[in-house]
Amino acid sequence: MPYEMRTPTREEIPPLIDLLNLVFRPDGGNMGEEFPSLVREENLEQLRVIVEDGRIVAHVGMTLQDAILGGIPTRICNIGAVSTHPDTRGKGYATLLMEDAVQHARSGGADIMLISGGRGLYRRMNAVDCGLFPFLTLTERDAESEFLEARQVKEADLPQIAAVRQRESTRYLLSLEELRVLYSGGFAMCRPVEWWLFSEGGIPCAFGVISKEIRDGETCLQLIEWNGDAEALRSAWATWSRTHQVNRIDIVTTSPMNLPASWRSRIEKRITFSGTALVLHARRFLERARPMLTERSDLFSSMKIEAGETALRFCLEDDCLRLNNGGEIAELFFGVPDRDLVAERTRSGSALAEALQQIFPIPLVWYGIAYI
Repeated sequence: MPYEMRTPTREEIPPLIDLLNLVFRPDGGNMGEEFPSLVREENLEQLRVIVEDGRIVAHVGMTLQDAILGGIPTRICNIGAVSTHPDTRGKGYATLLMEDAVQHARSGGADIMLISGGRGLYRRMNAVDCGLFPFLTLTERDAESEFLEARQVKEADLPQIAAVRQRESTRYLLSLEELRVLYSGGFAMCRPVEWWLFSEGGIPCAFGVISKEIRDGETCLQLIEWNGDAEALRSAWATWSRTHQVNRIDIVTTSPMNLPASWRSRIEKRITFSGTALVLHARRFLERARPMLTERSDLFSSMKIEAGETALRFCLEDDCLRLNNGGEIAELFFGVPDRDLVAERTRSGSALAEALQQIFPIPLVWYGIAYI
């Protein structure tokens, strides 16, 4: 049967949400409510659907989001809600939509693609597990005294939230309107959340988002996002432990520097991004990153760099490193737990190995409230 691949219309939002609910929430739930920044009129240009006989049968959702990674400006294409109606599977529609999404993202200025999943389709596109996010679990024994003013966020607080977020060197850049949409939705990373503001002397110093879930019969919290003063997290855990009568919280941050100093030695492991990633445009990213990377290593300016969209070659003196796809580049740029790609693929002790190990990895954003 002939099909059409295009952007959905405003009138097609309800049947599109019906498709997403059929695929992802067959037992109940509403994808339109859980992902308020995705399937909405203001984001229609970033959505792609396949239509058969007037009916939406497949979809890929995107958001194009400006971000900074360790101070490096970039643009990220977030991919989510990739779905095909059960009656039309096996026709390659998801592949067609993802190929179109890659081209759309590149033309929209995106350097990086983050995908909320790790299925075979994404692996065939060279998407990989990468990133080095510190993870630790705290119990009520770690709850100290509350030394900050704490309250749940009101909509009128969002300008203050935005000001706190601006202190972070690794984050999605979210407009006030985007923050309003995410706040009013009340969901993040597929679960209901609470937004909290922490202040000292009436001056906001930190912002946190938490969710509550029952795991193995035990109620625990998960930190979805944290911005602002790292030491304030000690007071936040004391507040949350008391407020929710829970004795466990799982914490993921973009850097150990986002944790109180006394907690950094307790990092249990480094975990990868909660999805898969690939670099879409290596040359453009490196051009944007050049001022920051020259701060990291004197040798960066001496390298010979040949970069395209998904091919990259570094040479220095008598050693070279070549990366052949966007996944390999993402592994170098953002790191992989318990693996040293530079050591694997350069000569030990070479000037190139030294320079690349000084430059990489670069911090990667955690989904947080921007999850789709």
